[in-house]
Amino acid sequence: MPSDGIHLKAAIVIAVVFVSLAIVHLWLGVDDEGDDSAGRGLETSTMQITTDGRQLDLGIRATLTVEEMGELIERRVAQLTSGQVSERRTSAIRLARMTNDGRERERLADLEPGVLIRLRQALLAGLNDTDEMIPGYCRDALIGLWRTPDTDAGAQLYAQGLAAYEAQQFDLASQAFDSLQKLWSDLPPDVHRMRAEIAVSRSQPDEALAECDRAIAIEPKHFIAYYVQARAYGLRGDSAQAVRALDQALAAYKGFTEAADLRRKLLAEAAPPQP
Repeated sequence: MPSDGIHLKAAIVIAVVFVSLAIVHLWLGVDDEGDDSAGRGLETSTMQITTDGRQLDLGIRATLTVEEMGELIERRVAQLTSGQVSERRTSAIRLARMTNDGRERERLADLEPGVLIRLRQALLAGLNDTDEMIPGYCRDALIGLWRTPDTDAGAQLYAQGLAAYEAQQFDLASQAFDSLQKLWSDLPPDVHRMRAEIAVSRSQPDEALAECDRAIAIEPKHFIAYYVQARAYGLRGDSAQAVRALDQALAAYKGFTEAADLRRKLLAEAAPPQP
C-alpha cells in the first residue's frame, strides 16, 4: 500500500538521522589532537563544515586535567615558535580563542608558572612573525592573558567596562573597573590600561600615566599601555617622552600601526619648518 511505502521511507530517514547523530556524538568525544577526551577538560577543539561556500568553525568543549592542559599549551607553544606557517597560524588562532574565553582563561591560573611564562614569551615573539596573520592573533591572545580577572564575575565586569568605554560612557566604565578592584585586589594589567584610556579621554594625563605605569610594572612589554602612555604625554605637550613611549611599543610589536602612525605625526609636528 502507498501508506506503507511512506512509513517505510520515514523509518529509513529516522534511522539515517539517528546513525548520523550517533556518529557526531562519538566525534565530539575526540579532541582536536585526535585523543579521546570526553569528560576531561576545557580546551576548545574545532569541527569545520562548509556551507554555501563558507567555512564555519563549531566550538566543541571537551575537558582536560591540569596536567593535560599544560601539555596542550606546551604543544601550542612549540607549534607557534618552531612550526610551519600553517601550524603557527593554527596555534595562534587557538590560543587567541582560548585566552579570550573567560572559563578557559581561568584554568590557565592553575598551570605551572613556567608554562605561562613560555606561553607569554611565545606570544610576544609571535607579534613579530613574518606571516601576515599570526601577529594579529598573538596580539589578541596576549590581550586575553593581560586582562585575566580570576572569576566569571570579573570577566563580566571587564566586558561591561569595555562596552561602556566604547560607548563613551566613561562614568559607567569607571564604576565597572572600580568594582573589579573590590572583587580582585591585584588588577590585571589590561584593567589598568583601560583606566588609563578613560583618563586620556577625560584629558587627565597624570592619572593616565600613573595607570600606565601600573600596567607596565606588571607586564613590561604591554605595547598598548605604552601607546596610551604616549597619548598621555601628548596631552602634556611632551612630544619627546611620547616618542620614547612609542618606541617601546614598537620594540615589542613592530606591526603596531597605530603607534607607528602616531610616532610619524609627532615627529612631523616637532620638525623645524622648512625654509
